[in-house]
Amino acid sequence: MYNEDKFKEILKSNPIIPVVVIERANTAKLLGELFLRNGMKIIEVTLRTAEALEAIKILKKECADLIVGVGTVTNVEQFKLCEEIGVDFVVSPGITEELLTYAKESSMYYLPGVMTSSEVLKAKSYGFNVLKLFPAMLAGGLQAVNTYGAVYVNTYFCPTGGISEENYRTFLDSKYVVAVGGTWIAKQESITQQDVESIEKNLRKIKKGE
Repeated sequence: MYNEDKFKEILKSNPIIPVVVIERANTAKLLGELFLRNGMKIIEVTLRTAEALEAIKILKKECADLIVGVGTVTNVEQFKLCEEIGVDFVVSPGITEELLTYAKESSMYYLPGVMTSSEVLKAKSYGFNVLKLFPAMLAGGLQAVNTYGAVYVNTYFCPTGGISEENYRTFLDSKYVVAVGGTWIAKQESITQQDVESIEKNLRKIKKGE
């Protein structure tokens, strides 16, 4: 299994993770360079489009300083593809026994998705203590984070789903949160249209702590 403490420190050092949907792979390099230029060193690309894998390969090749994660990984086959590409971490929206079993034996950083107390317990039974709470707001928001964190010792969360410019700081203030994931930073339409101005505006706000 991977070094969980090291993964936790990586997330703590990069506590705001842009979760992006890339429709056209040829926009990936521009996006990655835009992120790095504005101090954003991490990205999660979701496997929701036909060109997502190609976009991920481009980011790994052209933006070497960017920590590239892959989200919406729902089966072992996709997990293996991520390993072959050499991404930095894998994120799943939920958990299955197959995913947990495979990930436990892998050296790949893995952020398993949980929503309920039973799912938190199941993930921990496989040795995973850094978890993605998804969809965070439907799962109970900050109250759920703090409750699960208090009940399950040595458990930390990356809430995603409903995290916004208005509430992300509140989540990061929780001692049980190592990072948050959000789509507001680089929206799908902004990436597709290569709307550099709107994305850069959001990145600058984050950099300034606004």
